[in-house]
Parts: sequence; C-alpha cells; structure tokens
Amino acid sequence: MHYYKHFCWLRANIAMDLLPQSYRCHKILLNVKLIHRTKEFEEQQAKSRIWNETWLSGFFYKPCNYELFVKQSLNMEIAIVMAKEAQMDWILHLDTDELIHPAGAHEYSVRQLSSEVPEHVDVVVFPNYESGVERDDIHDPFSEISLFKKNFDHLTKETYFGTYKESTRGNPNYFLTYGNGKSAARVQQHLRPNGAHRWHNYMKAPIEVKFDEAAVLHYTYTKFSDLTSRRDRCGCKPTKEEVKRCFMLEFDRAAFIIASTATEEEMLNWYREHVVWTDKDLIKKLMRKGILTRIHAPMVIMQGLNEAGVFGSVIASAQKSLSKDTTLSSNEISNNSSDVDDAVSGFSSRKIGKREPRVAVRNVLQAADTDLLAMPPLSAPFIDNIQSYSLELCLHRTFSAVFITLVSISRGNRNGCWVNICFCVIPMGKGLPLSCSLRTQPFPRKQDLRRSLLDNCRQKRQTKFLEEQ
Repeated sequence: MHYYKHFCWLRANIAMDLLPQSYRCHKILLNVKLIHRTKEFEEQQAKSRIWNETWLSGFFYKPCNYELFVKQSLNMEIAIVMAKEAQMDWILHLDTDELIHPAGAHEYSVRQLSSEVPEHVDVVVFPNYESGVERDDIHDPFSEISLFKKNFDHLTKETYFGTYKESTRGNPNYFLTYGNGKSAARVQQHLRPNGAHRWHNYMKAPIEVKFDEAAVLHYTYTKFSDLTSRRDRCGCKPTKEEVKRCFMLEFDRAAFIIASTATEEEMLNWYREHVVWTDKDLIKKLMRKGILTRIHAPMVIMQGLNEAGVFGSVIASAQKSLSKDTTLSSNEISNNSSDVDDAVSGFSSRKIGKREPRVAVRNVLQAADTDLLAMPPLSAPFIDNIQSYSLELCLHRTFSAVFITLVSISRGNRNGCWVNICFCVIPMGKGLPLSCSLRTQPFPRKQDLRRSLLDNCRQKRQTKFLEEQ
C-alpha cells in the first residue's frame, strides 16, 4: 500500500494484556511506532490547547463513545507533530477495523493516489464502504469478508433512495454506523484535527475534495463477539435515555441495550437479523442495483501474506527477542509526542506529483469559520418520513454571486417542526463565502414546509451547477 509510517495508539488496558510475542510482532515491524497511554502521556495530553478551545468542547466529560472521540482527536494532534518530524506529506487517521481501498489510482497504492491530488487541495475525503457480514462465525474479517455496501457519495440519488428500505433491512439507517467517511490531510502549518473524521486548519479554511473511487472499508460488527466487547468497554445503563449520553449513533445504542439485557441466544438471533446478510436473493438484487459490491483485494493480500509465511516469520522473529525490553519508556513517549502546543505550527510540506486528479470536484467544501466545530460520526442520508425531513440544499444563482441556503429540519412536535436556515453568499470566482447568517424559525405546518422547500429547490440545473463547481 506504500504507507511510510504507522503511529499506533494502544489503550492502557490493552497494552498491559498483550502477550509478549504479540507485542514484539508490532515492535519489530519497520516503520511502526507503538504509543502507550501511560500516566505521563495522559498528563501531557491534559495540557493540550484543545481543552481551551470550543470546537471539541461539546464532547468533553461525557462517557463511552464521546470519551473515545476526544482521545482520538488528542492522539491526532500528537500524530501531526510526529508526521512533521518524519517529514510526511499526508496524514490519515484510521481505526483498527478500517482499511484504505485506493481504487482509482494507476496502481493499488495510497502514495500513488495522494500524488494525483492537486497541490492546492488540503484535505481529501475517503467515503466509507461498510462490510457485509454473510456468516455469524467470522474469525478474521480482513481475509474473510468481500461484500461491501457503497457510500451515498458513490451512488446516484435515484439508486440510493430507490432501494433505501431494502438496503436498511429494518435497521435505523442505511449504514449500521457512521456514513461520513474518513479523510487525509496535507501536513502543513496550523493543521489540527476536526474530530476523528476530518482535519481542519487554525488559520484558513482548507480546500477539501472527495475521491470518486477510493474508499475506506469499515469492518463494523463483523464478529458476534463485537456486541459484548463493545458493551464491556462502556459502563452506561441499558436504557433508551441513558444510551443517548454514551453513543452517538442509533445502531450502537440498540446493540448496547441488546448486549446488556438479552440472553446469548437472543443476542445471536438479533445479530443474525440485523447484521448478517442471509438473503442471497436480496444480495444479488442490490449488487445489480450497485448498492452492494465485491472487493477482493484486501482478502487476497491477507491470504497471500499468510500463505507466504510472512506472519509466521514475524512471530518467529518476535519470539527470538523475548529477552529484550518491550516497553516504551516515558522519555520515548515524551519524544514521540513532542510539545503538543507545537502541533499546529512550523509544518513544512514537500512537493508531490502533478497528475490529473481522479477526485470529485463536485464535492469541494470551503468552510468560512476557522473555528469549525468537530465533525462527529454521522449517519448516512435518510429518507424523510411523516415527521422528519433530511437535509435540502438549494442554490440561487445571480450574475454576481451564488447564494447557498442550507435548510436543516429537525423533528418537532405534532404541530410542526423547527428549521435551521444558513444563508451564505459566495462571490463568483472567489473561494470563501462573503457572509453567512443563521436563522432558526418554526414552521407551523408540514405542508407549508414542503411547499417552501419545493419552491426553492425545484430547478435541477441549480443542483447541476453545484456539482460542476
């Protein structure tokens, strides 16, 4: 895949429980750096400038997924320093249940893919594909799973919404978990994380594009044991109100309640119903529609490495080093993290290739606020039902400017709902919005809301103009 450096953070309890040979397997791999969450390390992170800023404050001092989200952001901040010191061009954050699928490059290589990104682009987004589990006895997801559900960004609206109910199979959303992808950022001055899914910059609005073909493969809930392992990492009470404090996504909440209250047999039945794809006819239908796809590259690579004895040789080498010290010293950790306050300054980036990019310029995003709030894991777009509407994007083009109106409709009472409207004016040929304003107002009747949205968004050519830009 042609990564150059891996920075791997270990949870404190996991690091202590690792078998000596397992630890050494990671330790002896070239270009892999293990970082322990020691007491000294956490004390250093407690001094981060992030704690005094507002963009992540909404996630502070909350349990479970919120706490993990903050830790990920703090780790990303230190990783920026480490990437700078290693003279990296790009930095990418992934969880241990994710792989990069660099489709669209001339070769199956992340380095090749990044070299084709235009030099003015600061952030590239990999839309995520979600694994499709076809058995309830998966042992090694990376080498046993080839079925994936495509992201909304890689589908037409007609295909996505036309098969939405069949694709969700009674689950809360199109994806079991998040649907807003992961991103890579060019290492440069003032770079900062913007939550686990995005990067931002303290001094400017980064130019962001999405890849048309490349994706993050998310292997979520691939094992039945994932239900209990996720439950055991969170001490929340299994009630509908309590889980909202602990988990951001509906499926995670439902899975936690089931794992905390049901018998093992009931859990297995629930897992088979909501996670495992047992309907072969439905799989074939959704593959014809383009919703599902087969991606064999990861499993072929993993199986090939295993058959070639690569993993075995690493284990053998690790066993030979049993007498060596296997822990990172506090000094080494301190050197790894450097000074967190420097995470957003003094960066340098090298030149990369100038090939034509295979990215979706229709998805360029330029934010006006350099204090942009952190992006949490977000669900994929959903179909509106009787009481709620999804995001609508309206364009109003004049001779001198483009007026973008973002209308976000939140669920309200039976008499109506609240509407958050953001108006932005972007001068033609310019990059940043000239002005933005936010207004929240009630719509007394759903009929009035629907009519208002249709009046503003009915012309297809306006949407086409956004895609072209």
